[in-house]
Amino acid sequence: YQSREMRYWVKVICNNVRDAETCLALMNDGVIVLIINVCDGWQRQASVGKIKMATCRNVLFSSLFSNSLSGYPGFYLTANDAAMDKGDFFTNIYGPKGLGEYCQFLEFQDTPKHWATTEICETCSPVTVDKKSEAMILGKEEKVEGIVVPGKEEKKGEPSIKQINHPFDIDGKYQVFPLFFKSINPTQPMIISYILSPYSIKGKFKGDEAKKMGLTVDQIKILVAGTTLTLADGKTIDPKTMYNEPTQPASVLILYIPSLEYLESVINNKQIEYYISNPKQEMGLVYHSAPYEVLINPSYIEFAAKFGKKTGHVFDSKELNDDTCPRYVALQVLQALSEINSRIFPNLPKTPIHKADKEKRAGLSQEFTKRGLKHFYSVAGFDYGFYPGPEVSKQSTIPGFHQEALVKADSKIIEEMKKKIVDNPKLASIYNLCNTAMPARSFKNEPFIVILGTASQKPLKYRCVSSIYMNVPGMFEGKAKIGDPEYFAYSYGILLDAGEGAYGQLVDHFCNPSVIANVLLNLRIIHLSHYHGDHIFGITKVLTECDAALIHKYGRKEEAKAVVVKENPLYLLLPSNLIVCVKKMIDANSLFYVDRIKLINLENLNPDPESHFGEGALKKPVTPSILLPEETIKKYIETLYKMAFANIQEFWADCRKVLNIHRVHSFDTDHCKGSHGIVIEGGDWKLVYSSDTVPCASLVNFSKGADLLIHECTFADNLPRKDEDVRHTTLAHTLSIFDNVLPWRMLLTHFSNKSSKITTTSEDHLKRKIFVSFDHLQFKLSDADWMYQLTPLLEELIINDQTISSFAK
Repeated sequence: YQSREMRYWVKVICNNVRDAETCLALMNDGVIVLIINVCDGWQRQASVGKIKMATCRNVLFSSLFSNSLSGYPGFYLTANDAAMDKGDFFTNIYGPKGLGEYCQFLEFQDTPKHWATTEICETCSPVTVDKKSEAMILGKEEKVEGIVVPGKEEKKGEPSIKQINHPFDIDGKYQVFPLFFKSINPTQPMIISYILSPYSIKGKFKGDEAKKMGLTVDQIKILVAGTTLTLADGKTIDPKTMYNEPTQPASVLILYIPSLEYLESVINNKQIEYYISNPKQEMGLVYHSAPYEVLINPSYIEFAAKFGKKTGHVFDSKELNDDTCPRYVALQVLQALSEINSRIFPNLPKTPIHKADKEKRAGLSQEFTKRGLKHFYSVAGFDYGFYPGPEVSKQSTIPGFHQEALVKADSKIIEEMKKKIVDNPKLASIYNLCNTAMPARSFKNEPFIVILGTASQKPLKYRCVSSIYMNVPGMFEGKAKIGDPEYFAYSYGILLDAGEGAYGQLVDHFCNPSVIANVLLNLRIIHLSHYHGDHIFGITKVLTECDAALIHKYGRKEEAKAVVVKENPLYLLLPSNLIVCVKKMIDANSLFYVDRIKLINLENLNPDPESHFGEGALKKPVTPSILLPEETIKKYIETLYKMAFANIQEFWADCRKVLNIHRVHSFDTDHCKGSHGIVIEGGDWKLVYSSDTVPCASLVNFSKGADLLIHECTFADNLPRKDEDVRHTTLAHTLSIFDNVLPWRMLLTHFSNKSSKITTTSEDHLKRKIFVSFDHLQFKLSDADWMYQLTPLLEELIINDQTISSFAK
């Protein structure tokens, strides 16, 4: 009956490295109580880190920036799926004013609306820290004005929004203090950080005293249950007298500081000063998510020293962190593919893009060590304890770059694969043919295509969700060789869908920071096909990083805005039912060069008169089912290009002048309201992307004559489906689609999660020269001439996992 001491930890799910930002979990004895921030790519990182999302019911956000919450919609959908068997999933989210509007992203998704939003703002009258502190230290659970009583639950109904300023309760386990930090630059938004104070722990039962009193096990059970015990002689024992005094665990302070402009607000915060000065309050750990220039600032170091020598400090800064790669297993698969054919499967370096600056680490450590302050450096996957004392658990589940062991394991797999090729004459013949084949066709302004994500529904350890990057040399044709690093400074990019983690895939694929910057700077068109999360949840991160690349090049100068708007417009093509939501998301991220983003309604790019002509006047919410003569389709397209609105004409003019693309238009698909495919035509080539759909006449009507048809293939024919209303294509469907369209080549993507590494096709697909895509597949359009011939070799050597890992486990 002597209970062991409870342990409190901060788990680092993501830190400031690569494409990620700080995302943390608070754990009581290994059980997650709450999440702080959910950045883009969180799902994949959490799956590698073995985070059980079904137990994550409370989420705090520090800002409306993409680095804080762009991963939340995906997190919510996956967590909700993981908890479906329990039937009681509900999440509470807390963050800055405007959070409720941001969550309209989720209103579109086909999922129960089981969340409540609490917006934290400065307008309410705050409760004094003294009242809260007294109640918490004494272990009281009485109502204090403005504080939610521990254990009290609100009614769980449809999404609701309320606004507070005061401390609030998390499941009767933590009292949360929001801290408001303002920048000296009035254009910068307010940032919220948090003090999290655990409620007092019930004192230990006095087992030794009970033993001296001669109490039996049954009598002890009565006291432990909180019931007064009556002895044989009539004396009574109050259960409260059999427990030691309650223990008040130390608190943890999570600091988010974007730049030096927020420093003054942090070091002069009144609530932090109270904790520092009050001897009854103990701060077990301070987690500093901040740039190095903030951490090394003398004023900030003195501020940190005020917490005393009992407090531990964790530093999380891009300059100080070692790179980790949660997508390492995906890169291992790519390495195997690269051994089969390096022309279309690049052997991406599984090495750090960035290493910690040892000199800066040493300088910061010196400052803290000479003040006797215990400190650590953040590592993704590590746990940092704040009670009973500051400590670190180094059992990380997130792969770093321990090259020696990983390279050895990779080499063994590669050697086995090479032996299979050598020992099989048929495979050896395919291998030699595809590594020496010369394309039979050539194209002007030839597209270079990178498949960033091929999974449906949610990201997997081997696959990201839907996203395709392509670019064309445009006006720079002939300036650089396609695919070379310098080529991306002289070409223009198009992004077809942006599922969660799309930016991370770009980072992994191009690796070189200068190449990544050029890819972002020269991105001209983004097409969001429909409102489902696996196609749009990465858009906030992509737009934010594009803006950051522009700021790095031009600075935050008002005079530069006009130049950027003129020379670097970004056209965002999206269905009408996404426009308002995406505009709010863009506004929430305070993009400096926001005026360059031009929203284009996909309905206004649709040549079909049944759904076009008339601003927002959709006459048919579903796809027409009539196959039309090619001459009729040509007339529809010609009419559209004559009658289109002024902003559409401006878009097309820019496409022709800069990208050397002659036509861009959309067509309805039969998937959900507002879903669209897209047609892109160069001088002598035509590319069609279906996005999600069942076989439909409009796709056939507008895809005829395509040189490359990229089509979804969610289901293999032998996979069970829940119902027929999922509106997706099967492997068998793709054969009939090919026969109706007759494209030069066809590429399949958007695979079910059952196809963890490869989707196996049939001999009929090979005869039609249909190929399956993989994450990081890269090719020139002319390479499509031969790459389908790799199919037998790939199906022999790449084997799916027998057991598919899922977030629900």
